[in-house]
Amino acid sequence: MRIGIDMSSVSAEKTGIGYYTASLVKALDKVDSENKYFLYLRRECFDEFSGLKKNFIKRKIPGGKRLRLPRVHLYLSFAIARDRLDLFFSPNYLVPVVCPAKSVITIHDMTYTFFSDKHIKKQLLLFNTLLPGSVRKCSRIIADSENTKKDIMKVFKVPEEKIVVIHIAADGRYRPLDNKEMISKVKRKYKISSDYILYVGTIEPRKNIIRLIESFNLLKKNNRINYKLVIAGRKGWKYDEIIKTADRSDFRDEIIFTGYVPEEDMVCLYNGAELMVYPSLYEGFGLPPLEAMACGTPVITSNTSSLPEVVGDAAILIDPNDTRRISEAILKVLENRKLRNELAGKGLKRAGMFSWEKTAGEVRKVFHI
Repeated sequence: MRIGIDMSSVSAEKTGIGYYTASLVKALDKVDSENKYFLYLRRECFDEFSGLKKNFIKRKIPGGKRLRLPRVHLYLSFAIARDRLDLFFSPNYLVPVVCPAKSVITIHDMTYTFFSDKHIKKQLLLFNTLLPGSVRKCSRIIADSENTKKDIMKVFKVPEEKIVVIHIAADGRYRPLDNKEMISKVKRKYKISSDYILYVGTIEPRKNIIRLIESFNLLKKNNRINYKLVIAGRKGWKYDEIIKTADRSDFRDEIIFTGYVPEEDMVCLYNGAELMVYPSLYEGFGLPPLEAMACGTPVITSNTSSLPEVVGDAAILIDPNDTRRISEAILKVLENRKLRNELAGKGLKRAGMFSWEKTAGEVRKVFHI
């Protein structure tokens, strides 16, 4: 088969869908030598995929670093016909309005429906206008979790057999590290001078960072814990109030915003953390908790959406809307080394159940619809 993949979400500073796309393509390279793949991506990302086999052909998406969706989709419509594709795969929800081939899409979550107030209007208009058409046209939909599958069925009235649940995984580089000097070097780079609680993800309202900061404030005030709060991730939409909440804190000097962190540093930040807290209000999968568990770091996360499905019994689950409960769970883990060790062991075992090669093998089966 001749299969095209929209890789416009892949950039030098990847976020969730960019990670998903890049990791999946690299895993497909390991499990598939038969199909011919056409990768439509930014020119500056060619080097990252230079080691792929000959059946993976790179095509430059026009537009440079500031890609515009109409221009990208116009190009993709042309490229699908030019490259005589049998199937077009979009890891990022949408297929071009004109798509002269069968198509498969991945829908990672339905946040734009359930948390519309936490998205910018331009993004909402885009999804409300284009996603229903992509859902109708595509032959199969890949969902990252059973929870997302249920949400897709609820919103679009899609028959169950059209949706295939395929879990994703943490990258293989996320693992326990014995190199304390490497971890210390990364901590110094981000000005982390003591033990710390870690959050990883985009700085945006849905991630519930304000309540995490408020929980941290409670702990510092009432229990005087000797930990910093490290918030690792780049700014997303509507981040201003999150930054203002931190600035108003009596413990502002104990809250560190790192900005975007490259993967090689992220591994060290996970390994150096005493605890990773991920109180997101809604996730289609929720990769950071799995990455933390793969590094042997204890995890506290929300009892909502797909997160219990991802972490199983290997993390402490909390109500993300209850600031006091979040702070109590954090204190419980920090004060109990036996519990931390137990969570670390369970987390490593749980993370080992997921792999990108397994994910790619299941996605490959979907392509042969």
